[in-house]
Amino acid sequence: MADKYAILPNDTVQQGGVTLYRIQRLSDGVLGGYVASGDNLAQAGNCFLLGHSRAYGNARITDNAQVSGTVYGDAAISGDSQVNGQVYGQAQIQGSAIVNGSAYDQAVVKDSAKLYGLAYGHSVMEGNCTVFGEVYGTAVISGNEIVFGSRGS
Repeated sequence: MADKYAILPNDTVQQGGVTLYRIQRLSDGVLGGYVASGDNLAQAGNCFLLGHSRAYGNARITDNAQVSGTVYGDAAISGDSQVNGQVYGQAQIQGSAIVNGSAYDQAVVKDSAKLYGLAYGHSVMEGNCTVFGEVYGTAVISGNEIVFGSRGS
């Protein structure tokens, strides 16, 4: 399999004492975000790190996921998910989930869930749910549930 992006060794930024390298999509020359290494963004699939986004640590972006923001720690972004914000810690964004905000700790946002705010702790968002606010602790938001404000345990 041919590489889909190149790491540009002369285009760098610093993030917490770590050097991040800009990527460039080979098919059309579009500049992407910055990675600490090729391990942060898979060469397979159509996943991409957009604009000035950043991925570092053990964070992994795979499949067809699109990220506009920052992903770090041991976070994993996969499937057809979209992130516009921050995902870190051991948070996982899967399926066709959309995150417009932040997911961290061990939060999981999956399936077709949509987050407009914060998910943290061991919270889980699944199904076709939508959260406008925050979900935390061990809360599980599922099905077609819509949450305005906070939900936690």
